[in-house]
Amino acid sequence: MFITVGVISFVIAFFGCCGSWFQSRCFLVIYFTLVVLLFLSEFLLGSLAFVFRGGIGRMLAQELKYGIEKHYNVSDRGGFLTPSSM
Repeated sequence: MFITVGVISFVIAFFGCCGSWFQSRCFLVIYFTLVVLLFLSEFLLGSLAFVFRGGIGRMLAQELKYGIEKHYNVSDRGGFLTPSSM
């Protein structure tokens, strides 16, 4: 997901740099459009996260608890001094 965001940011910055370097109106219009779309999508996602913050918080807490129990629970795998029975 982070790679995708990085690629999108790179493409937007590329259009801005090319538009200013070549003084191309087309590139600058594309850059402006992409920046506006990026801002609107961030605003939309932030608004949705604010509206559903309770559900998102519960879901994140459940996933964190599941991950800790599955990957870091030493009671069923044995501890440092006691080997696992598996």
